[in-house]
Amino acid sequence: MTTVLEVRDIQKSFGKTEVLRGVSFSIERGEIFGFLGRNGAGKSTLIHILTGVKYPTSGSFQILGLPIEEAKRHIGVFPDIDQFYNEWTAMQHLTFFAKLQNMQCSKAELEALLCQVGLQNETKKKVKQYSFGMKKKLGVAQALIGQPDFIILDEPTSGLDPESAIHMRQLIHQMAANGQTVFVTSHNLNELEKMSDRIAILKKGRISNIGTMEQLRNVSNYAIEIHITLDRTPEEAFLQTLTTRYEVNDTNVTLFLQQKEDVAECIRALVFANYAI
Repeated sequence: MTTVLEVRDIQKSFGKTEVLRGVSFSIERGEIFGFLGRNGAGKSTLIHILTGVKYPTSGSFQILGLPIEEAKRHIGVFPDIDQFYNEWTAMQHLTFFAKLQNMQCSKAELEALLCQVGLQNETKKKVKQYSFGMKKKLGVAQALIGQPDFIILDEPTSGLDPESAIHMRQLIHQMAANGQTVFVTSHNLNELEKMSDRIAILKKGRISNIGTMEQLRNVSNYAIEIHITLDRTPEEAFLQTLTTRYEVNDTNVTLFLQQKEDVAECIRALVFANYAI
């Protein structure tokens, strides 16, 4: 498979505040990649870095194997809908943004985009008459100008009514079916679960977990962590008899367990194996 985005140890600080603390991941062509994090977790900061608005403090990334200045023409970005021009129509917006990106798009092509997002009957309305959901749809249409290979959608379903959210998810699946790669952020796991192939969880500036929903569920089943210092480094084969998930750093061991009863079993097994805890 072709790697569309590769992020390597991105760090970003504002003064003494660390927002991103070594973020690394990759996205393959045609994938819908969910990026989950609470508000303020650093999702928007990463998007600003990926689009060249901000520079990382350290680390690097490539889109389609290209540096950002060359990759920009292949990227579509869902904008802040509060920045639309209230006195313009949807068609005026798309025409303006196409010219801004130096793209030769016919009126028929732009009308097709509005039809794709469900605004075909609203093209003559000024944006100030649009509902919140209609503005979101216009934002997606703007991101799709020129049919970019890589599309970044920041909280596309946030604040939408259920029917509009369903339509938005269908649009995202359609993009992937067309061979486009979609990077979508949200603070809502339930939303990302409905549309993403894989999900990365951003917590305190780091990716705490990454995988399919099935993989994330398996990890979340390990609700208990116990940290133990032993008198010697344990053998991997022995640890595998205690749990399927563990971390070893010399004599420091972390065991991930599913229930409280497992703690006593592990302690008993360590004692019987003559480990000093």
